[in-house]
Amino acid sequence: MMAPAAAPAPEPAPFFAPPAAAAAAGLSAPSSSTMGGNVLFNYSSFFSSFGQELFNLVGRSKKSQAEKILKSFDASAAEAQSMMRKAHDLTRSADELMGKAHHECYVGIKKLLDDARAQKFAANLKRMKKGKKGCFSGPK
Repeated sequence: MMAPAAAPAPEPAPFFAPPAAAAAAGLSAPSSSTMGGNVLFNYSSFFSSFGQELFNLVGRSKKSQAEKILKSFDASAAEAQSMMRKAHDLTRSADELMGKAHHECYVGIKKLLDDARAQKFAANLKRMKKGKKGCFSGPK
């Protein structure tokens, strides 16, 4: 008989550890902005954070290439953050609409059940008045 497979070990929680060049430039964890209780991170520009240190490392001959790469990354990151904010706003709107839909459904079903209960009660009262046994007639 085979022993059950052991559950995989949980992965460690993600963390932000700045590289040595970023740490030397004073870069810390990304700043966050709260939008409706959720946290969206605003990442600082790589170009402004440690571009000069990178330029010193690659030398003058590769400076323009490094600058182009950093600016391209910063543009992509800004676009991604913009999309993330739009996704957050759309998700919040979808949550609000779902809440309204659930409320309307609940109110509609409750009214339907209350009306059915009232009709059943009226029918039972009508039967009792005719002298027939209904659910409200007691022992005789």
